[in-house]
Parts: sequence; structure tokens; C-alpha cells
Amino acid sequence: MSRLRILLFGLIIGALIGVTTVALTGVGLPSQAHSQDPAVTTEESNTIEIIEKYQNAVVHITTRSAHPQVPGMSSSDVPEIIEGSGSGFFVEKGLILTNEHVIRGGTGIVVVMNDGSRQNATVVATNAELDLALLQVPPRDTQVVVTLGSSSTVRVGQKAIVIGNPYGLEHSVTTGVISGTGRALEPFIFDGDVVAIPQAIQTDAAINPGNSGGPIFNSSGEVIGVATSILSPTGSFVGIGLALPIDLAKEALPKMMAQIPSSSRSR
Repeated sequence: MSRLRILLFGLIIGALIGVTTVALTGVGLPSQAHSQDPAVTTEESNTIEIIEKYQNAVVHITTRSAHPQVPGMSSSDVPEIIEGSGSGFFVEKGLILTNEHVIRGGTGIVVVMNDGSRQNATVVATNAELDLALLQVPPRDTQVVVTLGSSSTVRVGQKAIVIGNPYGLEHSVTTGVISGTGRALEPFIFDGDVVAIPQAIQTDAAINPGNSGGPIFNSSGEVIGVATSILSPTGSFVGIGLALPIDLAKEALPKMMAQIPSSSRSR
């Protein structure tokens, strides 16, 4: 074989070896960026993204009042007690939607934000029949407003994410599925008012005292229900949580907002 042919043959073999090496390297080894990703599943990533996006939209609500006046003690010496505790979420900067039973009969309403800051709140509108109330606080840039979805498209088996304050454990997260829809609950009397929650949404995401009034999100980060009550022989969660469908809340909100004086809305 001539020297020229040997040279050409060597160049061809070298090129083939180089191409094969590049192909094997590209196909057989994971990328450096992928190997550095945390061990989080796609499902977990979806939940985490929703929590991080909307955690500042959810607040812890407490109502406080003083003990009855004790003879011989000044009013400043009488300690305050927490009468009620629940959750709520911003539907507009400065406006928080919650359950009416969370704030009923309470005074000194305080909301605790995700960053731990506290603000006094005022009840500006209620709908006792649907167990809804609107609270007002000074609007802030840090307040995140939720996206209201549609409960008409909720299907059994889809994911449910609950953010709330069970037993005062602020901004706790639970997840589960929608266990049922269209639950016809019997109307009941609460402090003289008839409360009716037709077509309630059922979920197995844990709901406990203190979750009332908090949002239930779907996997798109939309609020599909307002956590309202549980069915339990013990008073704690046993797997059956109930929520007001968000479509009913959306129908009630315009009338509730109309109760707010325009001077108050602009502050």
C-alpha cells in the first residue's frame, strides 16, 4: 500500500473513532445539569411551586377579647384571650375572604401574614347563609391575590392542596384528592342564622380546626373551594373534609364588595 493510501486510511479510521466517541459520550452519560437537580418528582415540584407562589396569599386569623371585668383589677391588667382561630386568603389587595363563623362574635380581629407580621382587620361584609365574610386590612405590595378557578369542572380524583392554620400551626400544607362533589348537606342553624352549603366538595386532604376559611387549590394553582367543615365523631380530621365550591363564593363576592364604602376601599 502506498504511503498516500496509508495516510488516507489512517485519517478515515481516526475520524470514525472520534465520531463514535462523541456519540457514546452524548448518549450514555447524564448531563451535569440533570445530575445536580434535587431528588424531587414532577408531582412534588407542582405542589411546591403552588405553595411558593401563593403562600403569601394565605393568612392566619385570630379573634381576641378580654376576660369579663374583675372587681379590683384595672382593664389593663385583664389578659386577652383568643376566642377564635381560622384561615383566609386575599381575593384583592387589602381584602381577605374567610368563613363567617371564624369571626362571628369576636373582637380584636388580627391577621398574621406568612412573614409573621400582624395587622388589625375589620369585618366589612358577610354572607351568613354561605358562611362567608370579607375582612379588610391596609393593602400592601407583599399581599398576593389568589386566582379563583371554577368548581364546575372539579372531578373526583384530582389533586387538592390545602394551606391553612390547623390548631394555630401557621401556614401548614396538606394534600390529597377530591373525594366527592355535589354533597348535599342539610342546612343547619348557627347563632340564629340558617347556613346552607349546597353541592359541597369533599376532600381527604387534612382539614382541622383552624383551617376554616382557607383555600383549596387544584394542580393549576387555582382556588376551587373554601375549607369550611369536617364530618367527624371526634372533632378532629378523620378523612372527610368539606368545602364551599368557589363558584358560589364568586357569585356572592360582588354583592359583598358592594357593601364596602367606596372611601374605605380606596384607603
